[in-house]
Amino acid sequence: MMVVDLSWSMMALDMSTPRAEVTRWQASQSVIYDFLSKRPDDRIGAVVFSGKPYLLSPLTINKIWVEKGIDRMHIGIVQETGTAIGEAVAMAVDRMKNTKGKGSKVIILLTDGDDNMSKAILPVPAAELAAALGIRMYCIGLGKDEPTVLPRFDTARQALS
Repeated sequence: MMVVDLSWSMMALDMSTPRAEVTRWQASQSVIYDFLSKRPDDRIGAVVFSGKPYLLSPLTINKIWVEKGIDRMHIGIVQETGTAIGEAVAMAVDRMKNTKGKGSKVIILLTDGDDNMSKAILPVPAAELAAALGIRMYCIGLGKDEPTVLPRFDTARQALS
């Protein structure tokens, strides 16, 4: 399961090159598409989150379905602002806990921030729960540790509810 951050800070432009402005979200999308293309036989699903997690796709072998889901996502689609890493990881664990099969169970977390919204379960207990259930977790942090530019927030885009 991929657990993908859609918080406002993912619009930071610190992934830019001298020739193009690139947001953290755009860089994430590129990495996700590349990852999906290299895992043709794996079942992959996705949870997206900002201040609240949402299931984007259950585990599936249909990578086109997952890609189209990622295509539809944008910063602001999750109305609840903030970063709820613990609750998003817990949702991914819940979706994987009863998965059968010979392959390994893995959660890949892509985020740029610290958890500031989880109430039901914090990130460390969520990761401990994953480990207790035999689910490996890999965390990918995005962004530079320096001040960065955030574009103006577009509140007119449609949000999940």
